[in-house]
Amino acid sequence: MLDEGYEVSFDIGKFDTETFNMQITNFEVFKNDKRYWNADAILLDTILLPDGRTLIVKNLKTDSFVSSVNKLKLGSIIFRNVTLDKYDHLLAGEIGSLVDHAINNAYLGMFDFEAPINGSAEYFTLFQSIELTPVRRTTMPSGSSYLNRIGMRGVTTITHHLLYHQNKVQQSDKIAADELVGQLSLQNFDVAFDIENVLIEDSGVMRSELSGHIDIKNHFSVDIEFDAEVSLPAFWVVLHNKDLNTIFTREFGDTFTRSFFQSDAALSRLSLGIRDYGTFDRLLNLHAEQSGQSVSAATEDI
Repeated sequence: MLDEGYEVSFDIGKFDTETFNMQITNFEVFKNDKRYWNADAILLDTILLPDGRTLIVKNLKTDSFVSSVNKLKLGSIIFRNVTLDKYDHLLAGEIGSLVDHAINNAYLGMFDFEAPINGSAEYFTLFQSIELTPVRRTTMPSGSSYLNRIGMRGVTTITHHLLYHQNKVQQSDKIAADELVGQLSLQNFDVAFDIENVLIEDSGVMRSELSGHIDIKNHFSVDIEFDAEVSLPAFWVVLHNKDLNTIFTREFGDTFTRSFFQSDAALSRLSLGIRDYGTFDRLLNLHAEQSGQSVSAATEDI
């Protein structure tokens, strides 16, 4: 039994009830007889701050993490250099706020988990990995802070629902869309991405310099560079109360779009390079077939 009504159980290993340093197996967390989360194994190395409850996480690794509160299931989680409240965040299993608590040189990695695609019930997404690195944080004289440099890289497999429900009778309004997916070979594909953003504060505005590479295997790849600036008040609106949970929802994009276009924002540079591996040929052939044209005429038409 621990403070604030928490109870933990595990099979074997060591658990320090003050610093929460631990190396244990079959870890379970309960509060008021309600399961919060569990993991097959957990390794946690921390520094306890003088307030007795704030932890600087030097290293944490969990295997088979399952959150009953957030309905999350991850193969493993690894993070370093993050400051957490050991009750409000760690034992409560609030992993969605990890980005907000990252300090300099933080690393956050999540592996083998499913996540929804915004606005689509047609595809299932299995992330092999999402890693946030490098992470650099700037602290203002007022005490407010933000991540002035962060990179995101990962690999995911995206599978159309037809491969999950091959024997299910489809509704007539979906047949055409499903046929299009098949003709474009979009039933199942892997996506690898590596994106980094740097923020630079300059004369009342925040400049964002983003660069990255997205590779949709066997379809096409994209290289992008995007430089923009937004007023500092609008920047703080976008930043407020954002965490990993909202990054995967439409709310984050809508808030950013409103804040960006309702402010004195500017796009200073956009560079987009696309390398095709056959998808555009399939699109041209399909357009030619449906429009009764030759491929050259369809190409000219487009």
